[in-house]
Amino acid sequence: MNTPLVAILINGEGRISSLIDQNFLKNYKLEAQQLLEKTTEQLPKSPISSLIHNITSLVRERPEPLRLTTQLESSTGPRTLDALAWPSTIGDHTIHLSLCDTTQERRAAEEAVRQEKINSLSSLSRGVAHSINNALVGIIGHAALAEQTLPPYHAARFNIEQLLKAADQITELASQLMIYAGNHDASLRRANLAHVIKENLPLLQAVLPGHVKIHIEELSEDAPNVMLDIKILQQGLMATISAVASSVSADSSAEISLRVKPEVIVEDADEVLTLIGKIPPGSYALLHLSLPGGHVKASDLRQWFDPFFHARQNASVIGPAALLAATRLHNGGLNAYVDYLKTLHIRVLLPEATLQEQEQEAPQPLIEFKPEGIALIIDDEQAVRDVAREMLTQLGFEVLAAETGEAGLELATKHIEKLSLVVLDLHMPSLGGAETFRGLRLVQPNLRILISSGYSKNEAMRQFPNTEGTAFLQKPYRIPELEAAVRELFTRRL
Repeated sequence: MNTPLVAILINGEGRISSLIDQNFLKNYKLEAQQLLEKTTEQLPKSPISSLIHNITSLVRERPEPLRLTTQLESSTGPRTLDALAWPSTIGDHTIHLSLCDTTQERRAAEEAVRQEKINSLSSLSRGVAHSINNALVGIIGHAALAEQTLPPYHAARFNIEQLLKAADQITELASQLMIYAGNHDASLRRANLAHVIKENLPLLQAVLPGHVKIHIEELSEDAPNVMLDIKILQQGLMATISAVASSVSADSSAEISLRVKPEVIVEDADEVLTLIGKIPPGSYALLHLSLPGGHVKASDLRQWFDPFFHARQNASVIGPAALLAATRLHNGGLNAYVDYLKTLHIRVLLPEATLQEQEQEAPQPLIEFKPEGIALIIDDEQAVRDVAREMLTQLGFEVLAAETGEAGLELATKHIEKLSLVVLDLHMPSLGGAETFRGLRLVQPNLRILISSGYSKNEAMRQFPNTEGTAFLQKPYRIPELEAAVRELFTRRL
């Protein structure tokens, strides 16, 4: 137990004869003189008085040490107390009682457990997304290849289009999971947040039920330019607005207000604390979402931003956690609270783009290339090998395939003279992608190798310190993405 915040001695008459107070009682609007020389029955009515009375009564009935933990309401909200009482041998005192406020310690412990759960969910979502992306390679690849071979008015074309649309939705789900897990490669570009919100208003309104509308309070173009992955922010906003709207009962109406304006954080001593962590002083674009009317309880907000918890109707899989993940990806901050008027506020701060970030590279013209030689696919998934083989054949390669790293190295050694490209899966049993990569480099140092994974590029390429002659292909992919990655390898100077 921590050092007691208050120690109480009770004499043989049942009166509080001594009280060592360290501002503990102020949280319960009590002063020491209100308790001194009073019996436990005479104490002013308060949660602390009831606790003192109950625990001393128990010790009188059974004269042995007694310890309990309880939660009491105070002027600053619910607080957790550890109480310890035991028979006293000091003078004529009969009971010694100490009360310890362990609120902060317990909150810290709960936050540590919560963070551990969040990290576990992050790992789970990352693994699930990777498996989904792996499976989608075969589904999307074969469907897209079949679509190419059909005449324009073939009856099966409609079914294939619907299959591809459904697969795109699953790809979007995997993308959300990757974003939450912090395992998504952001495609950032300089943007004005007010313009982005204005352009996406029809999409945001479309996810709302008829009794909830969006009200634009302010879209200030003076907000600083930020580096945005617009698709990721869009997903997070849609999930959050849908969740906010679901808190409004169908028999009432409400307006969700949106506001974009500049915000300058000028704290000198410490950074500003948000749900993501601390953000430094500086210039930010503020996106402020609010909903008046008491539709959302303050106690619900922490659960709102826990992934997979928010299971309201029409909410996305991870709900408002998608916006939290999007904000984290953009190095910003997010806070959510309900004020004294019962209005919900969600504030997203995105940092101003630096001059270096704002420099845009000129688009490079496409360079023609002619596929030649043998392309080797090394992947433990049969569906991936089959669809990649057909795609590479269409591009003009002679194609070989292996289901393990060991078999891939054997084929590479056997056909080294004609081998010009390897499509290598990152995660395989036995000999993994990184080990197979090193073996391929020993066989042919200048061999073009295309790393393919359901994980993000940043995570996948960490395992390859030397990326010369190497490119990355995100799963799932269709033939245009595969062709673009191969083109990059064949037009890059080795």
